[in-house]
Amino acid sequence: MRTIVTVFVVGFCLTVASVFAASINDQLAEMQDEFEELVANEGELLSPRNFNEAEKHLNKARDEFQKGKDIASIGTRLKKAKDAIDAANKVIDTAHQIFETSLEARNACYDVNAMKYAPKEYVKAEDTFKSAIGALEADKLKAAGQKARESEAFYRDAELIAIKVDVLGKARSAIKEAEESDADKYASTSMQLSRDLLDEATSVLDVDRSGKGLKKATVRARKSAYEARHAMYITRRAQSLEKDKTGLEVFVLESEDYLKKLTAALEYKAVYDEGFSRPLDEMAAIVSSIRKNLGADIVRLNTALAEQTNKADSLCTALSKLKKKYKKKVGKLKSELEELIAASSQADSIRAAKEAEAQALENLIQFAYDSFNDTEAAVLMQDNDLVIRVIGLKFDVGAATLQPASFGLLGKLQKVLHEFLDYEVTIEGHTDSQGSDKINLELSKSRADAVLQYLLSTSDKLNAGMIQSTGFGEAKPIASNETKDGRAQNRRIEITINDVK
Repeated sequence: MRTIVTVFVVGFCLTVASVFAASINDQLAEMQDEFEELVANEGELLSPRNFNEAEKHLNKARDEFQKGKDIASIGTRLKKAKDAIDAANKVIDTAHQIFETSLEARNACYDVNAMKYAPKEYVKAEDTFKSAIGALEADKLKAAGQKARESEAFYRDAELIAIKVDVLGKARSAIKEAEESDADKYASTSMQLSRDLLDEATSVLDVDRSGKGLKKATVRARKSAYEARHAMYITRRAQSLEKDKTGLEVFVLESEDYLKKLTAALEYKAVYDEGFSRPLDEMAAIVSSIRKNLGADIVRLNTALAEQTNKADSLCTALSKLKKKYKKKVGKLKSELEELIAASSQADSIRAAKEAEAQALENLIQFAYDSFNDTEAAVLMQDNDLVIRVIGLKFDVGAATLQPASFGLLGKLQKVLHEFLDYEVTIEGHTDSQGSDKINLELSKSRADAVLQYLLSTSDKLNAGMIQSTGFGEAKPIASNETKDGRAQNRRIEITINDVK
C-alpha cells in the first residue's frame, strides 16, 4: 500500500512540473514577441536603459529554462523583463511627444547621409540626443526637453553641412582645380561667374533646404562647376598659344572648321579674311530667312489643309446624297472609301517608320560625335561613310604595340562600334613620310591590325566578319609632312563605318 502511494505522489509531481514547464515556455514566447515589438518601436534608441534591462533578463530566463533551472527563478526573470518592456514603452510614448521635431531632424540627417558628409556635427548631435534620452529615462522632463532642442539644432547644422558638401562639393572641387591651373589669369570672367553661382547656391541652401530650394541650389552648383571647367578649357588653350607660335593660327583654323559644318548645312560659302563677324551675321540672316519662309510654308499648308477639309466635307455631303439616291451602291462605296483610308494610314505608317529610322541613325551619328574630345578623335561624314579619325592612340615608337594609355580611348571606340553592328567597318592605318615607303606601309598595316585585334579580343559583340583592317602608309596625308604638327596629324588610325546613309 505504501509503495502505491509513493508512486502516485511521484507521478503527480512530475505531472505538475511538466505543466509548469509548458507554462514557462509559453511565457517565454510571449515575452519574445513583446521584445521584438519593442525593437520595432526603436526601443534601443528611445529608452536604451530599459531596453538593455529587458534584453538582459529575457536572455537569462531563456538560458535558465534551457538548462532546466528553477522555474520560480525563471518566472522572476520574466517578470523583470516584462516590467522593463512596459517602462520602455512608457518612455517611448513620452519621447514621441516631446522629441517629435528632434526625431524629424535626426531622420533628415539620415536622408542626406550626414554621418558621411558631416561626421563631427552628427556625432555631437547624437551625443546630445542621448543625453536627452537619459534625462527622460530619469524622469527629468525639463532637462530632457532642453537637450532635445539642442540636439535638434545640432542635427539641422549637420544636415545643412551635409547638403552643402554633397550638392556644392563638385563645384568647389572644380573651382579649386581651375585655380590650381592658373585659370584666374586667363579666364577671370568665367572664374568670377563660377564663384558667383556657387555663392548663390550656398545662399539658397542657407534659407531653404526644402526640395524646391535644393533643386534651385543644385542647378546653380552645376552651372558653377560648368563655368569652372570652361575656365580650365580657356586656360589650356591660352597656355597652348603662349607656348606655340603657330597655335593661334591652328586655333583660328579649328574654329573655322567648326563653322564650315554649319555653313555646309546652310549651303552657304563663307569667307574669313575679315574674321568671324560677317559670316556669323550672314548665317544669322539665312537662319532668320529660313524661319520666315518656314512660317509662310506653315500658313500655306494650313490653308491647303482647310481647302482639303472643305473638299472632304463636300465629298461627305455628296456621298450622303448618293447614299440616299443609290442605296444599293452604298455598300460598295463605303468599302472603297475604307480601302482608301487604310491605304492612307498605311502610307503614314510607312513614312513615320522611315522617319523614325532616319532619326535613330542621326542619334547614332551624334553619339559618335559626342564620344570623343578634340585630343582623341575627330568624327566626320565623307559621302555616305562615317569616319572616326583617331589621333589620340599611343604606340611604341616605330612599332605596332599599343600602350596602356590608349586602352581608355579604345574602349570609347568599342562602345561606338557596338551601336553600328549592322554595318561594315574598315580600320585604316596611316603614317607620316618619315622613313621608307615600304616600312611605313608595313607599320601602318600592323597598327591597324593591332587596333582590330584589341577591339575583337575585348568585345563579345564585335566579330571579324564585320571589320577589316588595312594600311596606306604615307599615301593619304591629311596635313603637311613638312611640320611636326602636320606629321603628328598624319600618324593616325581611321575607322570608317561604311554606307551609314
